[in-house]
Amino acid sequence: MRVPEMHNINQLFALLIIDQMIKNNIRAFFVSPGMRNAPLLWAIDQLRSDDIIVEVGIDERAHAYRALGFAKVTGETPCLLCTSGTAMANYFPAVLEAQKSQTPLLILSADRPASLVYATANQTLVQPHLLAPAAPTVLTLDAPAQHSSPHEWAALLGHALQRGQSFSRTPAHINISFTEPLDGSIHEIPSSMLKEGQSILADSQPYTRHMDNIDPYMFEKIFAESGLLVIGELPYFEDHSAILEFLKKGPWPFYADVTSSLKFDFNLQHGQIPTFDHPEVMEWPKRHALKYVVHLGGRVTSKHYYSFLDKNPETQLIVVNASTNMEDPALRSRIRIHQTPLQFVQELILPKAPEVMSLEGLIPFVQRKMALIHQSSQTFPALSKTIIELAPDKSMLVLGNSTTIRSFDSYTSVMLSKHLSVLTNRGVSGIEGLLATAMGAADGLKTKSITPITLVLGDISAMHDLNSLLSLRNLRAALVVIVANDFGGGIFKLLGLSNLDQTMDMMTTPHDCRLAPIAESMGIKCCTLSSRGELAQKYPEAMQEAIYTSRPILLEFIINPQENLTLYNQLKTIKI
Repeated sequence: MRVPEMHNINQLFALLIIDQMIKNNIRAFFVSPGMRNAPLLWAIDQLRSDDIIVEVGIDERAHAYRALGFAKVTGETPCLLCTSGTAMANYFPAVLEAQKSQTPLLILSADRPASLVYATANQTLVQPHLLAPAAPTVLTLDAPAQHSSPHEWAALLGHALQRGQSFSRTPAHINISFTEPLDGSIHEIPSSMLKEGQSILADSQPYTRHMDNIDPYMFEKIFAESGLLVIGELPYFEDHSAILEFLKKGPWPFYADVTSSLKFDFNLQHGQIPTFDHPEVMEWPKRHALKYVVHLGGRVTSKHYYSFLDKNPETQLIVVNASTNMEDPALRSRIRIHQTPLQFVQELILPKAPEVMSLEGLIPFVQRKMALIHQSSQTFPALSKTIIELAPDKSMLVLGNSTTIRSFDSYTSVMLSKHLSVLTNRGVSGIEGLLATAMGAADGLKTKSITPITLVLGDISAMHDLNSLLSLRNLRAALVVIVANDFGGGIFKLLGLSNLDQTMDMMTTPHDCRLAPIAESMGIKCCTLSSRGELAQKYPEAMQEAIYTSRPILLEFIINPQENLTLYNQLKTIKI
């Protein structure tokens, strides 16, 4: 494709918007005049061809009905494009008709920057969600700026267009802000931004290809190349046995996130790599020149995985996820398959004799890391390692957020494997309600075979859910609650934050409270543990008693913040 000459950032991103629309099967544009949408009008003019329909209308109300008529006879999704202010409001009668008659329409509205809207500048109103519920707003983008990323815009647009067109035959709305210049004034475009944008524009395919079904033979070819399997969050209540077998027979090394409930079924001997949180592991896939990453399921816990994807755009990301949510923080998906991971693995044709990359170089690395953790006493890694190794096989872990879940996700073993189902609240990763969530899980498991549950949460999370102790005292279930008390939000001290020493107290909310006495005062059996050795002794005893009596037990494990910080810094020094 011929890439038009662009004079400023607005023209580049306007081209990306219209380009991705055309590549995602939108061929009819019903446009209304205006200044705020001038970059988009220019982009349509640059990209129009014999296959593209462009109709201009003065009256937005009438033009919306014209687009409606086109959609009703073709079944296609036309784009209605307008400037800021009341222009979009005039679409409303036709949008209501489209919604009631299940007719697809895409409204693309240009907007002024949010600061001007908030300041009630001329020709502004709050445009996002103005047409809801008849036309839900599926995407709102800030004005293009020096830090904007072409691939991020292309990925977001591709998902919004797919969601607007495929999941329901009803109207959808995309709102885009623009700052000046709105004309063809020449303003330098950063070279890296221009290069990436030109590459996306020159590609004949949309940035993200959406597929409802897989081509098994396409994946036979893909699996003949170098790659990595990543298993993100999977629903607890679904049967994961087919995915488990797929990982055993798969052609590539893999990484199972802790939220997949499959992480502890495997070790390095099975081909599972450690977490991306360590810089050395981040470099390992790069050294093997991975051509593909196939990601099954939802998001993963480690932000460093997404950092790897962002820094290695040559590695093609293929996502298999039936969710309507994007769940792609790296914004690097090149193929998205709208299936459940179970459907995907059942349809695959695997190579007959896969050659899995050796992970032998990672074994000494993991062994040194585990030895260092084993030497520590009052740390989060010591806590997670002990619980994973001593938890009953086929039991459930309910994990809190912040340092807790990251510590469990970072665990890797050379030899150990057991099945531990994992339940988390990673949707918005809140720290409240975790005691209540674990009790609800226990309620749900009463109708099935008895499954002991271990809840591990931080002290701040426990404080946020103290009211649930009133219900915990009356619970009849095999539940061991472990509160990791580091006397404040210790995760912030692990992030390497700069120049925030005087602000740290407000971030970490330090305290000198013990949680066990509070729970004990409510009639809950409790015990305070001050070392990894005590935990290794008392946790199995507490679990056996909880199973025998069907009564919860609370263990408060004291974390030494300084020892914990020192350990995390030492772990970073271990090299492959």
